[in-house]
Amino acid sequence: MSSVGELIGLERTDNLPHLHPSLAAFPKVDADEYPALAPQVQALRSDIRTVFADAWAKKELEERVQDRHFLDRARDYVELNEQVETSASLLTDLASFLSTFQHDLSAVSGHISELQGRSKTIEGRLAGRKAVERLLHPLVSSIVIPPDLIRIIVDTEVSDAWIPAVSELDAKLGAIRSGPRIDSRKTLDDAAEALRICAAQKILAYFISLLKPFSTAITSSLEDLQSTVLLPSKPLFDFLRRHAARQAHEFQKAYVSTVRWYYETGFRRYVRGLEKMRLRALERSEPIGEAASTNTLDHAEVAGPGVILAFMASDTSFRPPPEALFRSVSLVLMDNAETEHAFIASFFGQHSILTVVTPRPESPTLFSPTPSEPPPRAGGDQDGGESVGGSEAGRASASGSMVSKEERGEKLRRTVIDGLWKSVMEPAQEYARNFVAGLLEPTSPPSPTSLVAMIRLNEAVIGLLVDSQRCPPMEAHLLGLRMQLWPAFSKVMNAQVDSLRRINGAGAAPAGAFAKAISTVASGNTVKDSAVQIIALRYTEMFNTFVALSGEQDDDMVFGSVLRIRQELDRLLVTQASKIPDTQKQRAFLATHYDELLQGLSVRPLSLPAARAVVPQLTHCALPK
Repeated sequence: MSSVGELIGLERTDNLPHLHPSLAAFPKVDADEYPALAPQVQALRSDIRTVFADAWAKKELEERVQDRHFLDRARDYVELNEQVETSASLLTDLASFLSTFQHDLSAVSGHISELQGRSKTIEGRLAGRKAVERLLHPLVSSIVIPPDLIRIIVDTEVSDAWIPAVSELDAKLGAIRSGPRIDSRKTLDDAAEALRICAAQKILAYFISLLKPFSTAITSSLEDLQSTVLLPSKPLFDFLRRHAARQAHEFQKAYVSTVRWYYETGFRRYVRGLEKMRLRALERSEPIGEAASTNTLDHAEVAGPGVILAFMASDTSFRPPPEALFRSVSLVLMDNAETEHAFIASFFGQHSILTVVTPRPESPTLFSPTPSEPPPRAGGDQDGGESVGGSEAGRASASGSMVSKEERGEKLRRTVIDGLWKSVMEPAQEYARNFVAGLLEPTSPPSPTSLVAMIRLNEAVIGLLVDSQRCPPMEAHLLGLRMQLWPAFSKVMNAQVDSLRRINGAGAAPAGAFAKAISTVASGNTVKDSAVQIIALRYTEMFNTFVALSGEQDDDMVFGSVLRIRQELDRLLVTQASKIPDTQKQRAFLATHYDELLQGLSVRPLSLPAARAVVPQLTHCALPK
């Protein structure tokens, strides 16, 4: 009897045919497991051998297909295998390289750490050097002389391009001189000194060349030289004052001597022409004034007609009055004196416009900014604590010291300016004084109205130049003219009074021009009524002219002399009336003449107290009873 395994082909039996060779390789099933396999075998619903055979055939087919597939791609697999082996070899090499790289990276990492430490050290040094560079850069940039500046100073002549170059060189020299004195700077100091000497020599030669045309002729315009050449070139002179005081002083002396000769020559020629006109128009003063023209009043003001020019002396018919000559010489001198004073004050007297760190000491005749001193410390306690009282006292002392220093500096500045101006204008003033002295010559003095016109013009010039500080050093000359004019006026007015006294028989007047002139009106004590009328008319004309010339000024000296003349005129009228036997005719004579006098004196309003004091007395004349 066969077992179940044999029945299903799981066990080999001799009497059962062999279905498939592979069944021999099939594992043997334990008999105890048959019951468990029975349901699965039953589920097959077929002969298990058939099923197994089909499955096996199918498996073999799949294996053959798979083998064929692999055999078809065998070359690819071989190549792939070779690639894999190559890749494996490369990976091995890469692993070796990575190992070496890792070792090198470790070494580099150590170097980087070392470099980082050195970098931090270098950064610290760099920061320190930058701090030092920030401190040294201003000094280095201030003392380094650029090549362009050296080229301009050494290779070119003085021109407009020198003005900014000299300003830059001035700043460089100031910075170099204020720096520390060390051996390594010797080359820089020598170069700076050479540039300073070269610049000073060229600037001095340039300024001297500008003055040469004015040392031989006066045809060139000095005002154009001052305003268009010298003043724009003032930075060059400021450079000389700071860094070459000797050359600056040489130019100052050359300017003074040249311009002095220029003004001396010009005023000598001008005054010579005025002197010719004065001698040509020489007039003698007439008693108690003469008719004053409008020109007399115009010549008493600065803003009047034009001055007399020198070429007018060639016109023999031109005979200007004394006041016109005085006005011309005064205004010409005033204009030149004011212009020259303004130039000297701005060119030689103003502080330097250049900026330097530490200016060099200057010559006493040249100006430079006075170096400021540190303010004095306020008083305080010994331990450094500052008391309130000490602080206030210290501030007051410092303020007073600064004010005093400024006042001394300003006083010195004015003294030097005035000294230079007087050196330049002294010859011109001397010619003007001599000409005025000729105008006031005692043998032929001007009329009282001309003298008052001169006095008023002189006072106007004093107000313009001295009182307004436009030319203070002119004061001495103008005051000298005042001292010449007033005594001359007093002498002329005394001569007028003496001439009337001579007519009145009060005493013999000194023989002279006035006595001769009055003799044309009266002979001895015999005075005609027409002569009295002429004398009264001239008195009114002189009085009105004095009022017009006096303006708003209360001039007691002028109208005091007029009052003396009025008293003598009053005495003359009374004496002349006393010669009439009839009392009524005497009164009529006096009334007629006093009425004419009052009408003549009422032409101008009497706004001056001294003038008003003269007129009322005419109405209280003494009439014979």
